[in-house]
Amino acid sequence: MGLQDTLWDASGRHYFRNCYISGCIDFIWGYGQSIYEGCHLHVELEPVPEKESGCITAQGRQWESEENGFVFKGCTMSGGKALLGRAYGPYSRVIFYQCDLSDSVLPLGWDSWDRKGQE
Repeated sequence: MGLQDTLWDASGRHYFRNCYISGCIDFIWGYGQSIYEGCHLHVELEPVPEKESGCITAQGRQWESEENGFVFKGCTMSGGKALLGRAYGPYSRVIFYQCDLSDSVLPLGWDSWDRKGQE
Protein backbone atom coordinates (compact mmCIF):
# COMPACT_ATOMS: atom_id res chain seq x y z
CA MET A 1 0.00 0.00 0.00
CA GLY A 2 1.33 3.40 -0.93
CA LEU A 3 0.68 6.54 -2.90
CA GLN A 4 3.07 7.01 -5.82
CA ASP A 5 5.39 4.30 -7.19
CA THR A 6 4.02 1.73 -4.71
CA LEU A 7 5.45 -1.30 -6.50
CA TRP A 8 8.67 -0.87 -8.47
CA ASP A 9 8.64 -3.74 -10.95
CA ALA A 10 12.22 -2.85 -11.87
CA SER A 11 13.58 -5.57 -14.13
CA GLY A 12 13.53 -9.32 -14.63
CA ARG A 13 10.58 -11.69 -14.54
CA HIS A 14 8.00 -11.67 -11.76
CA TYR A 15 4.77 -13.46 -10.94
CA PHE A 16 2.32 -11.79 -8.54
CA ARG A 17 -0.73 -13.79 -7.48
CA ASN A 18 -3.71 -12.72 -5.35
CA CYS A 19 -1.97 -9.53 -4.19
CA TYR A 20 -3.63 -6.37 -2.94
CA ILE A 21 -1.87 -3.33 -4.40
CA SER A 22 -3.07 0.22 -3.75
CA GLY A 23 -1.83 3.64 -4.72
CA CYS A 24 -2.65 6.77 -6.65
CA ILE A 25 -0.03 7.69 -9.24
CA ASP A 26 1.90 5.16 -11.34
CA PHE A 27 1.58 2.74 -8.48
CA ILE A 28 2.85 -0.20 -10.52
CA TRP A 29 5.82 0.95 -12.59
CA GLY A 30 9.10 -0.19 -14.02
CA TYR A 31 10.69 -2.30 -16.73
CA GLY A 32 9.86 -5.86 -15.61
CA GLN A 33 8.37 -8.74 -17.56
CA SER A 34 5.60 -9.60 -15.12
CA ILE A 35 2.28 -11.34 -14.70
CA TYR A 36 -0.25 -10.14 -12.13
CA GLU A 37 -2.89 -12.84 -11.67
CA GLY A 38 -6.02 -12.47 -9.54
CA CYS A 39 -4.73 -9.27 -7.95
CA HIS A 40 -6.87 -6.50 -6.50
CA LEU A 41 -5.75 -3.04 -7.64
CA HIS A 42 -7.18 -0.22 -5.53
CA VAL A 43 -6.94 3.45 -6.55
CA GLU A 44 -6.54 5.59 -3.44
CA LEU A 45 -7.10 9.28 -4.16
CA GLU A 46 -8.02 10.50 -0.68
CA PRO A 47 -4.49 11.43 0.50
CA VAL A 48 -4.13 13.72 -2.55
CA PRO A 49 -7.32 15.82 -2.61
CA GLU A 50 -6.23 17.89 -5.62
CA LYS A 51 -5.99 14.74 -7.77
CA GLU A 52 -9.19 13.97 -9.66
CA SER A 53 -7.82 10.71 -11.02
CA GLY A 54 -4.88 8.38 -10.71
CA CYS A 55 -2.88 6.11 -12.95
CA ILE A 56 -2.39 2.40 -12.23
CA THR A 57 0.65 1.55 -14.38
CA ALA A 58 3.68 3.26 -15.91
CA GLN A 59 5.53 0.61 -17.90
CA GLY A 60 8.90 1.67 -19.27
CA ARG A 61 9.75 -0.48 -22.27
CA GLN A 62 12.48 1.52 -24.06
CA TRP A 63 13.22 -0.49 -27.23
CA GLU A 64 10.99 -2.35 -29.69
CA SER A 65 13.16 -5.47 -29.29
CA GLU A 66 12.70 -5.67 -25.49
CA GLU A 67 10.47 -8.49 -24.24
CA ASN A 68 9.27 -6.80 -21.08
CA GLY A 69 5.76 -5.61 -20.19
CA PHE A 70 2.99 -6.14 -17.64
CA VAL A 71 0.12 -8.62 -18.00
CA PHE A 72 -2.86 -8.38 -15.65
CA LYS A 73 -4.99 -11.52 -15.75
CA GLY A 74 -8.26 -11.88 -13.85
CA CYS A 75 -7.60 -8.81 -11.72
CA THR A 76 -10.16 -6.45 -10.18
CA MET A 77 -10.01 -2.68 -9.84
CA SER A 78 -11.69 -0.52 -7.23
CA GLY A 79 -11.54 2.91 -5.66
CA GLY A 80 -11.20 6.30 -7.30
CA LYS A 81 -11.08 7.12 -10.98
CA ALA A 82 -7.90 6.11 -12.81
CA LEU A 83 -6.30 5.41 -16.15
CA LEU A 84 -5.13 1.85 -16.72
CA GLY A 85 -1.69 3.22 -17.50
CA ARG A 86 0.55 5.67 -19.23
CA ALA A 87 3.56 5.28 -21.46
CA TYR A 88 6.70 5.54 -19.35
CA GLY A 89 8.81 4.58 -22.36
CA PRO A 90 8.51 4.79 -26.14
CA TYR A 91 7.40 1.13 -26.46
CA SER A 92 5.40 0.64 -23.23
CA ARG A 93 3.37 -2.58 -23.11
CA VAL A 94 0.53 -3.37 -20.68
CA ILE A 95 -2.21 -5.98 -21.19
CA PHE A 96 -5.39 -6.37 -19.13
CA TYR A 97 -6.96 -9.78 -19.80
CA GLN A 98 -10.27 -11.02 -18.30
CA CYS A 99 -10.19 -8.25 -15.68
CA ASP A 100 -13.11 -6.63 -13.87
CA LEU A 101 -12.38 -3.00 -14.69
CA SER A 102 -15.37 -1.56 -12.77
CA ASP A 103 -16.42 2.06 -13.15
CA SER A 104 -13.20 3.27 -11.51
CA VAL A 105 -11.40 3.03 -14.86
CA LEU A 106 -11.64 6.20 -16.93
CA PRO A 107 -13.05 5.64 -20.45
CA LEU A 108 -9.87 7.11 -22.01
CA GLY A 109 -8.04 4.08 -20.58
CA TRP A 110 -4.46 4.98 -21.58
CA ASP A 111 -2.34 8.13 -21.60
CA SER A 112 0.33 8.17 -24.30
CA TRP A 113 2.19 10.94 -22.44
CA ASP A 114 2.47 12.80 -25.77
CA ARG A 115 4.44 9.93 -27.34
CA LYS A 116 3.62 9.76 -31.04
CA GLY A 117 2.21 6.36 -32.09
CA GLN A 118 1.21 5.22 -28.59
CA GLU A 119 -2.27 6.64 -28.53
